[in-house]
Amino acid sequence: MYTCDDFKTYLNAAPEERVRELMGEFFLSERPLEERIDQFTQGINSDYAVYVPREKRKSGWLFSILLTARAPERCVFYRPTAIQTVCALWGLELPGGGTQGERYVAFLDFVRQLQNILTKALGRPADLIDVHSFIWYAHDQNKNVPTSPLLDVAPEPSPAPSAPVPRELKELLDITGRPRTRNVLLYGPPGTGKTFWVRRFTESFLARQLVASPAAPQQHIALLQELTWYEAIALALSLEDKGRLTVPDLKESALLRDYARLKTSTKVSHVLWVQLQIHTAPGSPTVKYSIRHEPFLFEKNENSEWFLTPEGTEYVKENLGDVLARLKNPQVDNLKVEDFSEFVTFHQSFAYEEFVEGLKPIPDEETGEISYAVVPGVFRRICERARVAWEADPEKSPRYLLVIDEINRANIAKVLGELITLLEDDKRLGQANEVTVTLPYSGERFGVPPNLYVLGTMNTADRSIALLDLALRRRFAFVEMEPDPSAVEPAEVAGVDLRALLKRLNARVAALLDRDHRVGHSYFMNLRGAGDLRFAWYARVVPLLEEYFYNDHERLRAVLGARFVRPFKADAATRAALGEFADAERVPHEIARLEEEEFLDALRELAGGAAPAGEA
Repeated sequence: MYTCDDFKTYLNAAPEERVRELMGEFFLSERPLEERIDQFTQGINSDYAVYVPREKRKSGWLFSILLTARAPERCVFYRPTAIQTVCALWGLELPGGGTQGERYVAFLDFVRQLQNILTKALGRPADLIDVHSFIWYAHDQNKNVPTSPLLDVAPEPSPAPSAPVPRELKELLDITGRPRTRNVLLYGPPGTGKTFWVRRFTESFLARQLVASPAAPQQHIALLQELTWYEAIALALSLEDKGRLTVPDLKESALLRDYARLKTSTKVSHVLWVQLQIHTAPGSPTVKYSIRHEPFLFEKNENSEWFLTPEGTEYVKENLGDVLARLKNPQVDNLKVEDFSEFVTFHQSFAYEEFVEGLKPIPDEETGEISYAVVPGVFRRICERARVAWEADPEKSPRYLLVIDEINRANIAKVLGELITLLEDDKRLGQANEVTVTLPYSGERFGVPPNLYVLGTMNTADRSIALLDLALRRRFAFVEMEPDPSAVEPAEVAGVDLRALLKRLNARVAALLDRDHRVGHSYFMNLRGAGDLRFAWYARVVPLLEEYFYNDHERLRAVLGARFVRPFKADAATRAALGEFADAERVPHEIARLEEEEFLDALRELAGGAAPAGEA
């Protein structure tokens, strides 16, 4: 309250130009967050000495209030006394640093760990305001408990929350943090939380740079990446005051310099000439190029200066108006996880053209005619963004992440082609054994930047696909995701011990099949009553096991028990109708749909571990 009041006093007294300068450097500078914080704090304190009465001057941790207002999903208020209290009470290490900026960045890492714990405890996503409230509640309840300057644990403290980083997340962060490798693959049976941990890892892996990285360059790259060459040229001409540029002038324009970096083209002038002439109307008196394609946007005068025709100006207005407005007046939004990551799911028909680049048909909405253009795929797009950021600052470039779900479902040799070698850590751009290739469609040189990380997932129980390509297996580090009965919450529903039930099922499945076909713990998560349990059992668990033991009812009966898998008894009329086709030796089975109490009794018995032979 006092800090905000003093800031209002400052805003009313200080020149607007000075406030704009200070705030602009704080929010828009490309310097790391900790440096921006320290610079802002130094500047605001100097200004307060001039513009705020002596009895006030409480700049304090003002920067944390401003950051919270701007990006509440990534930043939160900071008060050292509250943090010191809770760290002392819980026996945790105080987030430290030499400057205010360094201490605050360390504090953000600290609160994100609490955020993960609160999310699990509350049963819903916890935001940073939840964490802040939790810290202040603990502080208020224990603020009179003495603590030492060395943060010794106070006598009879409140129970400390369990705050270990989960094994799965810790292992992923350890592998990529060194980095030991930039290619990781999560594998395991269905329902073991692979997608869940991918999401958790993505948030933790990219969290710090969402605050520390300046938003403007990333959003500028994303804006340009969606353009074609002729659209980029049209925008460059629209941004030019006189609206007329020669090809050398176009090549040196800021927009096309940035765009060309995304395309890694070595013949920019040639590309510009070709694109300008192709998209000039056939009736032009100054352009004799034989190949023409709509849209017709450009014209050239006798001085070889290119400009937009009235049709080209209208095209920009209708199709690129939003892009042009953002280029003229950049609106810096908060960075999001999506600014540094891409997600793709592989499948059997997934191809190189979708992943790297390929010729794609582009229909004209007005004429219905089809033209073809080289369109980059998801892998090339994120590589381009990562490469531009890496080339701008090789030492402190932000990290990018490509998540490939169900990576073993696609034909890896078909999808990756010649790029499989480029994924290796030492073959990345700037590394000891750097390798680049010429892409077959665009003809451009291509390499994988060192700040791109690839995280794949693989379901080991999928019988419809072949084993993972050995060439890809050699290039990835593997992290196994196992069923974890201890993760099942609540542990008991309607008198059924769900953790014991999961253990019993998986012990039998592993003995009859293998470890790769076990049942994941997510099938039994967040069940709130007998109805939820019945749904999970009959709609999820039993169909999965039926798939595992397809047409093998005896072994399915051994896993589920005789109360759930019963012999199918045909009546006399059915047997008579079948006649000689009835197989006396084959005994068909069916899944028994038990009523509620019998259903719960059968699950309790199964969880208790009764031998299959005694379950009849």
